[in-house]
Amino acid sequence: LQRRRNTLLMQLRSGKGKYTYSNGDVYTGDFQNNLKHGIGRLIYADKSEYYGQWNAGVKSGEGMFIYPNKDIFSGNWLNGKKHGQGTYVFNATGMKYIGEWVENRFLSGKWAYPNGTYFEGHFQNNKPKGRGRWVLANGNVVEGEYDQLIVPVEGNKLDTQLIWNDK
Repeated sequence: LQRRRNTLLMQLRSGKGKYTYSNGDVYTGDFQNNLKHGIGRLIYADKSEYYGQWNAGVKSGEGMFIYPNKDIFSGNWLNGKKHGQGTYVFNATGMKYIGEWVENRFLSGKWAYPNGTYFEGHFQNNKPKGRGRWVLANGNVVEGEYDQLIVPVEGNKLDTQLIWNDK
């Protein structure tokens, strides 16, 4: 029994290496007890990519994720989710979310447009919620309280509309 246990332990990946998964994903980096652990790069079959810290097989710590549409998230991860400080850049529009994330949701910070306009405040469903302010590219500032209303659109889909109150 001890000999079999030693044989199994010798087969566990530990240290640096490269592993190609049957679905086409390729991981290059550190392993510990057969799990991604330390610094590594995972290139997914869909051409997305993560480079950063791993803990017991999941993204945890600092890292950067590039999505198939070339959007980029750079920041902190916890248990495989965006969590802590981070920046998400939308490739198609150049807009950015910069601030605090909790379990993949943008919670508070700045929503910046390429022209210099930005919103600072709290968010829900990745849209303004609660007290905040818009600073426009021309220097004008609009402050107020934002609420969200979920409304039906196109068949069975739902959309979030913002309601602004200047109180």
